[in-house]
Amino acid sequence: MNKKRTNLVVTILNVIKVVSMYILFFSTDYLLTGIMSGENGGSSIFDSFIVETLLKNIQLINSLVYGGIGILNIVCSIQNKENKKLFFWQLIFGIYNIWSAIALGIFADNKEIIKLGSIIISTFAIIMAIINFIKIRKNKPKVIQVVSYVAVVIISILDILGILGAQWELIAVIMQLIYIHYQEKNIEENNSREIINIVLYYVLQLIIVASFCIMIVSSLLITVANRIILNSELDKMYSEITTMQDAMNEEICVPVEKNYKYGFINERGQEKIPCEYDRVSFFNKIEINNNTYYISIAQKEENVYIISKSNDAIPVGSTFTKCMKKMYSIFDKSMKESYDENYILGLGYVMSFEFCFKGLYQYNNEKVIDEQTLQTSSKTNEISLSKNNSQYTYKNNNFSMLIEPIYEENEFYNYEEDDKTKYRVTITKRNGETESNIVYLPELYEYRSVLKTYTNGYIAFKTDKENGWYDTNGNLTTISNNYEIKDIKADKIIIMEITEDNYNETNFFILDITGKKLLETTALNEYDNTYLIKNSSNKMVLLDKNLKVISNEYDRIISDNSIDTSSIYCSYYQKK
Repeated sequence: MNKKRTNLVVTILNVIKVVSMYILFFSTDYLLTGIMSGENGGSSIFDSFIVETLLKNIQLINSLVYGGIGILNIVCSIQNKENKKLFFWQLIFGIYNIWSAIALGIFADNKEIIKLGSIIISTFAIIMAIINFIKIRKNKPKVIQVVSYVAVVIISILDILGILGAQWELIAVIMQLIYIHYQEKNIEENNSREIINIVLYYVLQLIIVASFCIMIVSSLLITVANRIILNSELDKMYSEITTMQDAMNEEICVPVEKNYKYGFINERGQEKIPCEYDRVSFFNKIEINNNTYYISIAQKEENVYIISKSNDAIPVGSTFTKCMKKMYSIFDKSMKESYDENYILGLGYVMSFEFCFKGLYQYNNEKVIDEQTLQTSSKTNEISLSKNNSQYTYKNNNFSMLIEPIYEENEFYNYEEDDKTKYRVTITKRNGETESNIVYLPELYEYRSVLKTYTNGYIAFKTDKENGWYDTNGNLTTISNNYEIKDIKADKIIIMEITEDNYNETNFFILDITGKKLLETTALNEYDNTYLIKNSSNKMVLLDKNLKVISNEYDRIISDNSIDTSSIYCSYYQKK
């Protein structure tokens, strides 16, 4: 095939393919901002079929395009064997594309083989360039011919050394255009060959290149258009948020659920927003013009709103609503699939809506700081230990503690398993009385030389048969190993019964400091000033620090994301 017109068509289509590939390369990260992970690799939050198809199948699509264009260019180069210069660049272009298709399809995760392949191609290109240069020397070559072969050698060497990635596609199509311009031979083809070439280059290559280009450009345009609309809606919402009633109220409000509808209560158990919404997020701190506002996203029927803590509501735009619903459907489906299929779980709405809320606000420059939840009471107190060789000591006004690790023979110490190490703990009280025991110290962190304590300062320990604690006077108290101590506050001990039953059947107890049972429940979470429990009616309520009920009954009180995914806090958790 030596027709100048056909060679020009092939090269122009090559150019379109190269340009499309560069557009995809530089826009992939931008396109991925509109993709949410989900089934089969991700879904477009803008609900765009073409964007999802492109990004879900990008590796396969690239392989097919590279392979198809590579084969057609190699066939074209063979037909141009009498046009030596054009033959060389079409052959190089074709081989590079064939190798790219193989690398993407088979060796995508093997960097060593990909690098070896690039070295082989670059070496082949150098050899070909030298052979062709030797041949054209006899015919007084044009400057452009000499420059082209020198460029091949330089680029190939840089690619082999890893200094510069091979730019064969870009260089090759430029050289193809140059040599077509200088093409002298234009041998006529017979009818059958001309028909074959029309099918190959005017039809088949056009279909491959045009489909690829249209898919990339349309995906980019769809994403850009939706991003512009979404950002415009967000800007309008930001402006309206600053005028909302009670939007700067710092009071902590958490979602509650009753009969599959959501509202909010404050940390004193008072209902602030009735259970009237189908979906809600937590209240989030959001910075707008250096001011902090507290807002939640809520859905009622088909409408989505921004709400304040006084239930002042503003409707959001259609694109924002569409994105929220698409993100929620993907996230909720994925989360439900992660649970045991033998159970029906009525949960995940708040968690997934929270995820969508933050995901969409990341599109704009305004900053979502964090969500407002009840602050879980935890063993954050710790005491510093003095270390001498492998021994640790601790002293207060009432006693001193000597901690000596006991390592088994040939035992390798693992810093991540401090609670697996046995210690000889010797207590010396102020009156000189001493007591020594061999125990585990689950809250001792040797690498930091600190010992975490319960809220009231008591020190936890375990043995093979018992749990217990050292109080602030160095006295030792033990309980059965059938119970796990969750925390000890000023005058209350919170423990969990350890059984072999299902986790949702766990029992929790609150005892006074003498061991008297004050409360028993199948679900319990503790906060700084309140407790969340499941009562005898299988409903959730808040208790104050004196264990007095301070809230109405709800199916769930969703004080943080972990509770929303925990079976023991779900009042309608049941087996199928």
